[in-house]
Amino acid sequence: MIAFFEKYYPESTELYVTSARDGDHGMSSHHYGLSYNGWPTAAIDLGGYDDIESNTKDQEDMGRAADWIFEYFSDLTVELIHTQPHNDHETYVRDQVRVPPYAAADHVNHIHWATSTELMDRIEERARSLWGDGSGPVKPGGGVDPQEFDLPPGHYYGLIDGPAESHGGYYAVERPVVRRIQERLQALGFAPNVAGWADGLFEEATESAVKSFQTAQGLPPDGRVNHETWDKLFDSETKKQPGPGPTGIMFGCDIYDFTVQNGLTENHVRSFVENGGLTFINAKFWEQDKDGATYPHKKAAKMLRVATEAGLPFPCGFVAPRTGVSPQVTVTNLIAFADSNFPMWREHPGFWWQVDVEHWADANGDVYDPVDINLGVAVAKHLMKEGQKPAFLYAAPWAYHDTVPNYQGRKLWASNYSGSGASRDYREMYLGDNAPGWKSYSGSVPTINQFCSDGKVNGWGPLVMSAFRGGQEDFRRALGEALAPYKKKRIERPTPEPVIRLNGGPRERTLVAASVYRH
Repeated sequence: MIAFFEKYYPESTELYVTSARDGDHGMSSHHYGLSYNGWPTAAIDLGGYDDIESNTKDQEDMGRAADWIFEYFSDLTVELIHTQPHNDHETYVRDQVRVPPYAAADHVNHIHWATSTELMDRIEERARSLWGDGSGPVKPGGGVDPQEFDLPPGHYYGLIDGPAESHGGYYAVERPVVRRIQERLQALGFAPNVAGWADGLFEEATESAVKSFQTAQGLPPDGRVNHETWDKLFDSETKKQPGPGPTGIMFGCDIYDFTVQNGLTENHVRSFVENGGLTFINAKFWEQDKDGATYPHKKAAKMLRVATEAGLPFPCGFVAPRTGVSPQVTVTNLIAFADSNFPMWREHPGFWWQVDVEHWADANGDVYDPVDINLGVAVAKHLMKEGQKPAFLYAAPWAYHDTVPNYQGRKLWASNYSGSGASRDYREMYLGDNAPGWKSYSGSVPTINQFCSDGKVNGWGPLVMSAFRGGQEDFRRALGEALAPYKKKRIERPTPEPVIRLNGGPRERTLVAASVYRH
C-alpha cells in the first residue's frame, strides 16, 4: 500500500505514514492484518503534521489524499475513516461502500485507509489502466479546482441524486468543480447571473442549463458534463450566448388557463426564460363559439406578462376561431382582451399572434366543430391588418393536409408528435431535422413545428412544445415577412415653408429667398 501510494498519488511527498502494523489500535484493527472476504487485510495512516507547514495546510493535504482514494478506489476499499474537517468528514467508506461518517472522532493528525490483498491487486490494475506508470490526478478538494476534466472513464458531472458515476456535489469534494461549471454557464449566458445560483449543487436547474448549452453547441443534450461537454464549455473560443434560446434553434411552449390550474407558477415561468432555454411562449388569449360563449384566458395572459418581464424576446398570444363567428368579431374581441390583459403587445417589438385552427372534438373523439381552414386564413389576415403584428397559422397537417390556401405572408405552424416518446425534458423529445413535423405540406415547409404535448422544462410539465429552426435574427426576419403585406403605410406630409406674421396680424406670408412681402 505504501509503495502504491508513493507511485500513483502525485502529492505523496506532502504526507508520510504515521503508522502501519503496530500495537496502538486494539486487537480489532486492520493494522493487525485481519481478513476481509477471506483475504488478509492491511491498513496505513497518512499524516502531515510533523513538518514546517501550518496545520491547516496539512489538513488540506490529508483531505485531498482522502478525496483521491475515495474518488478512484472507494469500491475497492475496506475502510476509509478519520477524514479531515475541510471536506466535512464526507469521504467515508466501509466494506467497499460509501457511507455516512462512522468512527468519527476527530483524529485530525491522520487519515486511515485499509484494504485487502485481493482488492489491492485490483486497485493497482485500475491505476495502471487509468494512468499507466505515471501518477494520477488529484481529485479537487480544499477549494482547488481542476483545469482539465479529471474523472475516470464513464464518469461525469451530473445530477446530485444520480448514479455513482454522476458527480453532482453530494460530497463536498465535488462542489468546487460543480460551482466552476455553474459559473461558466453563467458567464456564457446559459444560466441566470444572480447571486447564489452557482452553489456547487448539480440539480435540475443546472442540468437544464447544461442541456441548453449542449443544444447550442450541437452536442447531445443529456445534461451531463462529460469530457466532450467539459472541453467545449471551457474552450476559450466558445462564444457567449447572444440571448435566451440556442443560436441555431429556438424553443417555445403553450400556456392555457388550465396549465396554470395544473400548478404552473410565476417562478416556473421565470425559470423557463432565465435558464430553461425558451425564446417564445404562446399564451392562449381568446375563444368564442357560435352560441356566444366566450373563453378568455386571463391566467395565461398574466403568465405571459411575467415571462416578458423576465426577458422573453418573443411573446405570442393566440386565438381559436370557431365556426359561426365572423373574422371581424373574433379579431375585435381578441384585441380588446389583449389591450386589457396584455397591453404591452402594441409596443413590444417581438410580439406576434398565432391563429389556432382546429378540428374540435369531444372526449370520445367525435368532431363537433371542424373549423374551415378559410375561416382561419381570414382571421389571420384581418388580425394582421387591424393589429399590425405578424400572425402565424396553426393548422395541423393531419387535419388540413394540403388544403391550406397560399396567401401573402403565410407562415405555417405544424404539429406532429410521432417519435417524441415518453414525457421528459423537451430537448430530449425533439427529433431535430428528422422530426416528422418538418415535412412539407400545402406547398411549403412549416416555419414552426409543435413536436410534443407532454414536454418538461426545468422538470415541470406537461407542456406543449414547439421549435423554430434558426436564431433570433432569423425569427425576426420571419415575423417581418409575415406582416409586410399588411403593414400600413405612413402618409408622408410635406414640411410647410417657413412663415412670417407681419405686425402680429393674422395673415401669413411665406418667406421666399430674401424677399419681404408687404401689404
